[in-house]
Amino acid sequence: MKTLIKKLTLGAATVALMTSLAQAAPANIMFVMDASGSMKRDAGNGFSRMDNAKFAIANMLTDVDQANRFGLTVYGHRKARTCSDIQVVASVGAVDAGFVNEFVQQLEPKGETPIAESVRLAAASFEQYPDQNNQLVVVTDGIEECGGDVCRLADEIAGYNIGLKVNVVGFTLNDQQKNLIRCLSDKTGGKFYDANNGEALKTAFAQVKQDIAKAPAAPKKVALKTGPKIWFEDNFDGDRLGEIWRVDNENADNYVVEDGKLLVVFPETGKATHGGATAENIFKLNRAMPKGDWTMTARFKFTAQTHAEWLRFGLTDGIDKSLLGSYEMFTYNYAWTQVKLRVDKLAKGKVASFFNQVQGFNDMRDYAERTRVFGETIEGLQLRLEKRGRNYIVSGKIEGKTSKGWIEIQKMSSIRAPGKELTMMFGNAANGYGPRGGEGFVEVDWVRVTTP
Repeated sequence: MKTLIKKLTLGAATVALMTSLAQAAPANIMFVMDASGSMKRDAGNGFSRMDNAKFAIANMLTDVDQANRFGLTVYGHRKARTCSDIQVVASVGAVDAGFVNEFVQQLEPKGETPIAESVRLAAASFEQYPDQNNQLVVVTDGIEECGGDVCRLADEIAGYNIGLKVNVVGFTLNDQQKNLIRCLSDKTGGKFYDANNGEALKTAFAQVKQDIAKAPAAPKKVALKTGPKIWFEDNFDGDRLGEIWRVDNENADNYVVEDGKLLVVFPETGKATHGGATAENIFKLNRAMPKGDWTMTARFKFTAQTHAEWLRFGLTDGIDKSLLGSYEMFTYNYAWTQVKLRVDKLAKGKVASFFNQVQGFNDMRDYAERTRVFGETIEGLQLRLEKRGRNYIVSGKIEGKTSKGWIEIQKMSSIRAPGKELTMMFGNAANGYGPRGGEGFVEVDWVRVTTP
């Protein structure tokens, strides 16, 4: 770190910007710091993204007015491959600038990027400071990876009416990532700071320091909402499934919990919408879903081995009643594989279905080439089922080069619950165009259920 500070020197103009906060009105400032694994990467100047961030924050916090109140929230710094590693290190007003700097300097990047939940927890720190200059500064080199919806959260924060502005320092983000994350700042009256390299990051933090000194108009006082709460979460951190899971049609040789993931090998299951009659290793939660509204989300990663993989996630009640969201690979005309996001409701032998193609691999007759392109394009997939009154809404998000954020499928309505148990099942439904038989392989990264 000392070597970095010697090499990355500040110009006189930047120093002048830094000192401006010392003469300004006090502010309440909470940093939300990214310590995810990607912060280990080189920023293009021979130093990691984290080292550059440490340097920029150290200089920003030099000579600040100690009348300002500071706080710090960090994610991804204690454990790899888990979305629950979020720590509100200090609420606003509990520490000074020196403490924030010292804590940031010892961070080591390890984990995932749960931006939405981190910002939600950090925002609660401002409840006791309505009508003041409330500034939340998010530092990130990536976008949401853990099922949160930052745009929906931004709307919630704007509705608090406590004058909280969310500012985002986007470090080495591409254009698509910028578009996905900047709604946090756009919808709350904050600012988005674009930093493509280490030098730009210094300038961005200097500008943050200047901008947050400008006190906003006093807003109307409204009690701060707490936002969704985690009702159930499994990051598969142990060496086996917990007792809260039940496995129907079990084949213990074809699944294992390892390295923070549930790994499953699955055979062909045919074209049945539910698949429960032929699927093996159907994973069900031994816990009744909560009353009222809820959201269940899971993150998967799989290899396109059969080009007919079918990942199902939702509610079931036996094999004749269910509502399942799914990703289905469908091969057509020997040179075209689609990835479909779909929803199927099964009741009394009748099926209602909707689907939407979310990714296509076209004009490639060679399956090996399609598999290679799939692996390079798709980093992971998330499935979400939301219950809102008597409506059930399935959404999906593909992570990777072509990510379009969350895509919602036609909502389903049900007078009575379409299923009792949270369920995951996997199989493939090969047709005459694709490889016959074979086995699929999926990694389940985490499963989460939240309530309002």
